[in-house]
Amino acid sequence: MFDNLKNLKDWAPIIWKDRNWDYKFFLDILLKKLKNMEKFFSNDEKTHVENAQIYANQMREVIGKIERFLEDDYETIIDPNFLDWITEDRPLSKEVVDETGEVHYYFNSPDWDEEELAHRREVYKKAEEMRQKDIDDIFSIIAKNIRDWWD
Repeated sequence: MFDNLKNLKDWAPIIWKDRNWDYKFFLDILLKKLKNMEKFFSNDEKTHVENAQIYANQMREVIGKIERFLEDDYETIIDPNFLDWITEDRPLSKEVVDETGEVHYYFNSPDWDEEELAHRREVYKKAEEMRQKDIDDIFSIIAKNIRDWWD
């Protein structure tokens, strides 16, 4: 009974914030479950399965990939200076009010030369490849190992 109440308390913040419209909420739930399982399999006093540390390491790998995917900072992993143009003086977007009073928001990027534009397109392309690889790895590792992750 105590474990059930502890479980409810542990999961309440995740469930409270859960929504159905975005993959992020699904990944938040998956991340929470994997963190709980990794903690269990890392504790030799709780688990009795022979390969517990191997399973915990597999879970850690998936956890790291989910966290990186949710952080979504791939462009700056590739190019640490990628977002340096965003400053207090030059915010990410600018607000323009048209003659009817309607407000429009525009991307406030500098006037980059063709070389910089080509570099940025390449960074975006590599970042998208990294995102896709992380998602593929997450579900591949789970699919390959999930039936082993029991005690």
